[in-house]
Amino acid sequence: MSTVRFRWRKTLRWGPIRLNTHNGRATSWSFTLGRLSWNSRTGWHLDTPGPGSVHIGHPGRTRPRRR
Repeated sequence: MSTVRFRWRKTLRWGPIRLNTHNGRATSWSFTLGRLSWNSRTGWHLDTPGPGSVHIGHPGRTRPRRR
């Protein structure tokens, strides 16, 4: 019989800065200025009118993410 683990996720917001937590530890942080946003895991994004957005990339990403 397998057990289901409880996952606790929360986003703490301080103005334009957001801190994402998972099971009590910080997993990523981000900030937003108008349509431009940056996330520590995915890099820069520019929101465009209508569906979709422009992903500018993450130049510091050198290793694959753990899954």
